[in-house]
Amino acid sequence: AVARPSLGQFAINEFPGPHFLRWGSFEINCFTALCAMHPRSVAASSCAVAMTPERWLNHGKLAKTLMAAPAPGGDDDERYSAQQHAMEQILAAKLAEVAPTPEGRAALEACLVELEKTVSLLTPGWSVSPFGSASNGFSTHGSDLDATVCRVPCAAVAGAPLAAEALQDNLFNILMAHESFDIVENVRAARVPILRLKFRDCLDLDLFFQNVEPLPNTRLLRAYAELHPTVRVLGVLVKLWAKGEGVSGAQSGHLSPYALTLMAIYFMQVDPEIRLPCLDVSLFQGGPCSPAGLSRRHGWCCDLGRVQLLSRFFKFFSTQFKWGSEVVSVRHGRRLLASDSEFTQLKGKGVSRLHIQDPFLVGRNLHCVLKTASEGKLICRLWDAGQRLRAGELPIGLRLAQVAEGRVYDPESSNLISMAWKLLDEVASAWQRHSRWARPFWLRLP
Repeated sequence: AVARPSLGQFAINEFPGPHFLRWGSFEINCFTALCAMHPRSVAASSCAVAMTPERWLNHGKLAKTLMAAPAPGGDDDERYSAQQHAMEQILAAKLAEVAPTPEGRAALEACLVELEKTVSLLTPGWSVSPFGSASNGFSTHGSDLDATVCRVPCAAVAGAPLAAEALQDNLFNILMAHESFDIVENVRAARVPILRLKFRDCLDLDLFFQNVEPLPNTRLLRAYAELHPTVRVLGVLVKLWAKGEGVSGAQSGHLSPYALTLMAIYFMQVDPEIRLPCLDVSLFQGGPCSPAGLSRRHGWCCDLGRVQLLSRFFKFFSTQFKWGSEVVSVRHGRRLLASDSEFTQLKGKGVSRLHIQDPFLVGRNLHCVLKTASEGKLICRLWDAGQRLRAGELPIGLRLAQVAEGRVYDPESSNLISMAWKLLDEVASAWQRHSRWARPFWLRLP
């Protein structure tokens, strides 16, 4: 497949939209790569027909094959409805499987109570504030707890860094003797000091000091999750899908779960049939709690099912989203480009990459942790998920465990699109190895 000239014979302007990967000056069109590997398999999806521009008519046989591709599921509406119902049941079971348990919630509350007691007895004027997935409304079973020890009110004041270091030393000694906490690691060299703890051998805890930046984000996401259950449903499903597909985790060069949640909320804001309200971020920057009565005040609801939400989400980011120029901005809640005046402070806006603006740190672009090859993998995974849902099949990352002949069945091994992104990932790595900045020094000599 690599040797076929069709893999790279088309210029990038022949394929407008997000379906390409870019490594430096080397560009590959994902869809071209798929067609080069197996045109009939790719043409079997009506999603390819929907995004095919008229310009492709000049490419002869390939364009004719695409235009003649049948719609997935055929004309049997009853069979398609049965597939939709089955997928709804599987997604409901998946959500129930990862829902926080009463024991887990009790352990989290008990941990916060113990921490609050310890900090309040140690010195006045400090409190413990949780943040992250465990408290933003998008938590799942097994989510660890992130919390920060900060002044009351939660705002940086003169002398706070020194007080935080002293507090960390004193708190470390007390927690060493505490029967409910086990200290796993004490990270002092980080930009924000961290204590990694284990509470009663059942809950992982990352305790930060004077790290107040995540608190408004947590309050904002919790407010969105409380607007309607469908917001939380989509956010959790997208995170589960990304984790199952291997496209989540900032430590490994992928988007963080927080960035993926922002993508889900942004999609619901700009979708013409959903129109999730855009909340004023200034309401969440002051106090420790979310504004009361937001759900009643907006009166917003969504009647779409889980499968419909996911289908529209994947369709939006694989065929409608202007990859490389459009900005995922929950702060503004409407479709804007990186060149617009609203993003004058956004870093990296001139690069043709996925742009995700932090709702509060307006200059922060959350693509900063996303590697180029990982972005290509994300694009192909979004495409694959949309194709599968249109064909009446759940994406790999959202399926329940399938056991056959005493082993776990892995459908990825025979998946054409999975093979495609692996191929492109190998090409990207090869290009980077042979590029000027990656060559050995003896090859860089004049």
